[in-house]
Amino acid sequence: MTAESTETAALRERVRVLMPRAKEDLTELVAMRSVADPRQFPPEECAKAADFLVRAFTEAGLRDVRRVTTPDGTDAVVGHAPGPEGAPTVLLYCHYDVQPPLDDAAWRTPPFEPTERWYGRGAADCKGNIAMHLTALRTLGGPEGRGFPVNLKFVAEGSEEQGTAGLEELVPLQPDLFAADALRALTDHLTSAAPWGARVEVEPESAGRPFRARTDGPAYRALATAFREAYGKDMVRAGQGGSIPLCGVLATHFPDAEIALIGVEEPGCLIHAPDESVDPSEIERMALTEALFLSCYATPL
Repeated sequence: MTAESTETAALRERVRVLMPRAKEDLTELVAMRSVADPRQFPPEECAKAADFLVRAFTEAGLRDVRRVTTPDGTDAVVGHAPGPEGAPTVLLYCHYDVQPPLDDAAWRTPPFEPTERWYGRGAADCKGNIAMHLTALRTLGGPEGRGFPVNLKFVAEGSEEQGTAGLEELVPLQPDLFAADALRALTDHLTSAAPWGARVEVEPESAGRPFRARTDGPAYRALATAFREAYGKDMVRAGQGGSIPLCGVLATHFPDAEIALIGVEEPGCLIHAPDESVDPSEIERMALTEALFLSCYATPL
């Protein structure tokens, strides 16, 4: 591409204008100590975060945004927005719970007070992605926008970091033999490879279900176009060891769905560690990417 399209330029400018609002969103969210473990932080902190999402995503144009209690006792936030007749459907996912801050003294700034480079627990994982979603939706559906070009579904999980996977239990989970076998094999290896004089005990808590994403469909083609427009470079795909637990459920029960894991969590973010942070320019470019994707996906390529 030698020149940016008029549509991309207009969306880029709207995202730029909305970035101070994104910072306000993230500042308010990070201040909520939404660790989904009542042994460490009061459940009211998660409730405040869930209520924030209900208000913010309603204001951003979604309908019937509400809290739904999941089997593990935490609340997911769900909502939707209709698009034009015949338009495809996109599910936007995130989670508002965060990892515990670990050692407060290991942080250069207080873990629940975001500062430049927007440091704070959850600034990237996953409250930065909430800010990304909100900015993309406001870009398309705000007062100056043209509305949503696709049908939207929205889910924000409230216990993803604790591995309790409350949403997984809402979908009837066949036993995942692969995960169980992998856990057993890892346990056997650790115990058998223990050096002389050492004793290894493994106490498993949960096993995440693996999945392989389809990458040959129209959603991935639209996503590739969006990344190329937003970043000026071609999208690349990478496999990794960790995943969102809900992905396995979606892949099992909706085998034709295309699942893409994207977000603002580049390596410098140090997610799950002290000094977690997010580069505000990453939120800006990823919000533009998401807005472009929703527009591109509305018209099959």
